[in-house]
Amino acid sequence: MTWLIVLLILAVIAGNLMWLMPSKRERQQMVFRQAAMAKKMKVSAFKELEKLPDSCDTEAHWMEYVLPTERSLNIHVPIVLKRMKNHAWVLPDTLNQPVITGLLEELPAGVVQITIRQMSVVALWDERGDKNAIDQLHAVLTSLRDTCL
Repeated sequence: MTWLIVLLILAVIAGNLMWLMPSKRERQQMVFRQAAMAKKMKVSAFKELEKLPDSCDTEAHWMEYVLPTERSLNIHVPIVLKRMKNHAWVLPDTLNQPVITGLLEELPAGVVQITIRQMSVVALWDERGDKNAIDQLHAVLTSLRDTCL
């Protein structure tokens, strides 16, 4: 009977410890964020859910991955590129369509919006993808930044 009580107490303690451990998804998010910060990107939660593109699930957790620029881009009004439900991107006429479209095809699947501002390029992402997703994201944001310089 004593061993049963000891095993029960150990099971309760182990259960509580397992509950405190991050899930596989949370560990993946931490890896993505640490890799992005190592590449001098800033990561923050997206709070303006009413400004999400139509293709987005408002219940999902959206993060902004920001690549700052060393110098000001020649942009007076932010340029917003949105992915629609059919996975096609909506691009303004002022951009070089073939070049930008080629770059956007290299993005991780969960990226639904790119915003090009005067001092940064921002990707709105649901943080889903493989281990190379941050490298792909960083490469595309860097190319977009260089295209707009």
